[in-house]
Amino acid sequence: MQNKQLEVVCPCCSAHLTVDVLTRTVMRAVTPQELDESGNPRVPTQPWDNAQGRVSERTTGAGDRLEEALNQEKDKASRLDDLFDQASEKLKRREQEQEED
Repeated sequence: MQNKQLEVVCPCCSAHLTVDVLTRTVMRAVTPQELDESGNPRVPTQPWDNAQGRVSERTTGAGDRLEEALNQEKDKASRLDDLFDQASEKLKRREQEQEED
């Protein structure tokens, strides 16, 4: 299996670069200051906290959205009946207007 990414160390600034082989673009660049003692990139906690907050917001709102969708489905038949009645009345009025003319 071929690797789709290469890990390269820049000879000038010692940054660790992740290069996509297929597109030949730099996907990530980590400076030496961003590396921990073992040479792995330090992961800031803020993006993880933000992502966790967005996920929890989605899950709490999911129940409300599901309930709203279910209510709309329950009301769908009556709304369609009302639209059909309105269209029928409109058709009758047009037929009466044409008969009068």
